[in-house]
Amino acid sequence: MRELATVIVGCGLIGRQYSRSLRSIGARVVAVCDPDPARRESVAALIGARAFATLAEAIAATRPDVVCICTPAPAHHRAVLEAAAVPAHVFLEKPMAETPDQARRMVDAMAASGRAFGFGLKMRFESVFAEAHRLVEAGTIGVPLEVVLTYNQNVPPPDRLWYLDEGVLLGSMPHPFDLANWWLGRTPERLRAETWRRLGHAGEDRVHAVAAYEGGARAVVQMAYHRDFPEVAARDDIVFQIVGERGYLLGQRPDSLVSVTSAGRRTHPTPPVEPFAAELRAFLDAASAGLPPPVSGETGLLIQEMTAAAASSAATGEWVELA
Repeated sequence: MRELATVIVGCGLIGRQYSRSLRSIGARVVAVCDPDPARRESVAALIGARAFATLAEAIAATRPDVVCICTPAPAHHRAVLEAAAVPAHVFLEKPMAETPDQARRMVDAMAASGRAFGFGLKMRFESVFAEAHRLVEAGTIGVPLEVVLTYNQNVPPPDRLWYLDEGVLLGSMPHPFDLANWWLGRTPERLRAETWRRLGHAGEDRVHAVAAYEGGARAVVQMAYHRDFPEVAARDDIVFQIVGERGYLLGQRPDSLVSVTSAGRRTHPTPPVEPFAAELRAFLDAASAGLPPPVSGETGLLIQEMTAAAASSAATGEWVELA
């Protein structure tokens, strides 16, 4: 992998995680940006990078090859356009944007720049989900017809209660929507959803969605935060089943995966992996080699359109067609 000079934008929870992951894979982080002096100086000291208040300052001083954007969603649109103008490769943490129109403008700007545009869907790199995809691709269960996925967590701690104001559609549903599309190998044609606000915050805290695909395939996805729920985040919070014409896969995050076919029941190994490091390495390797990113900005746009369709359906009670 050719060393690419990388800038991290946003030094909160995810920016700090990116800094650790990029350091662990030997990436060259030359600068970090955050309007909060304490946060940016803390992360800069952690990885030996320069600290700036804004991306514009970091670009002027370092002319980076790569910009990793870890800010809240309202800042994504401007940051991507600034990076596209360098031009630099961009890796963008989810959610992609506030609206599909913003997301389309970002995709168009990056396409015009000729640089790679990667999107952060780290669950594709977690072993239990990646092995399920490999088994589907290998034909273990035949043509996949149905995905059922449930995703439940305790209410976030006080320093991350903003997740409840953002809402689970933008904040959490990109992952299960993407996994369903990835496993089924298809793009949904229409979507229907219900949402609830039970916990007194601005965003929805429970979503139930059904996506319909060509050929009759379906994905049923549920995500919610609950009071007094066990502390299971990133461990036992996701359970899924992928049903095919010749059997099914049954999995539970982080490491339980079985297949049931005419050959019997088999348990599949899912060795531990650090997904942030894995996805960032895969993106940097692709960008360095001039190859398409493993998870593209176009994928992020599709997920943005799905979350917008889910919100529209929840408001009207009707199916929403996806272009």
